[in-house]
Amino acid sequence: MALRAFRCNPALGGFGNETGLLHETRENVTTGKSQKQKRRTGNSNCSGDAFAQILKELVDNAVDACSHICDTDREESTIKRVRVNIEKVETSIADDANEDRELLRVEVNDNGCGMDDIEKRVTVFNSSKGVNELGGKDFQGIETAGRYGIGLTLCLLHAQRLVPNSCAVITSTVRGSSSITRAKFVVDMDRDSVICVEKSNIEKENVEGSGTSISLLLPGGIGASEAWPRVAEYFARFQLSLGLKCSLEVMAPSLS
Repeated sequence: MALRAFRCNPALGGFGNETGLLHETRENVTTGKSQKQKRRTGNSNCSGDAFAQILKELVDNAVDACSHICDTDREESTIKRVRVNIEKVETSIADDANEDRELLRVEVNDNGCGMDDIEKRVTVFNSSKGVNELGGKDFQGIETAGRYGIGLTLCLLHAQRLVPNSCAVITSTVRGSSSITRAKFVVDMDRDSVICVEKSNIEKENVEGSGTSISLLLPGGIGASEAWPRVAEYFARFQLSLGLKCSLEVMAPSLS
């Protein structure tokens, strides 16, 4: 019941409020052009909150991945970085809910520690943060920006709530691995879980490389435009943070 509870109450994770559900209920009794107008305008604040929170969570997780230090990394000279790219896309999703909507592809990638098991990491309340190299809990001295075990899962959940029939693509590899894993995920509300629908392994040229890339679709339009100033301010403050162990690059030409 965990994912259903978060989906029905976006405010639980800071991804909006229950207003969106009210508008969805009202839309069911209307038809035609007015229905599409209500969908676009009625949910702008809700989708804007979700847009901002999803970006924040993805960047927080990427920064945490770059801040992760194990014994094999201490002598590494690679400069850690987080990159955010947001661009308008033409979608092929055949769904009435997405008709005539402006959609944005959000991609956050980093060259941090990577994910050893992507499917496990998208499971709610599962996290590798604060886990030492032997697999035991070690929270001493650990400072994280993202949330333990729910941030990534909620990002996938609410992205697909806002853009029905979409999927998230996660690509990741860890240092020492000979391959890069690429997987597509959808949220199955009937099974109350995140399901991997496609998975492949790509040979890696440099086994010492590591990192993660997460790509998903979010609504654009008024909601994203209204949310962008506070997202940009958050990123600006992040870049000025003392002790930040990575660079943060943001490219959002359609919003800036």
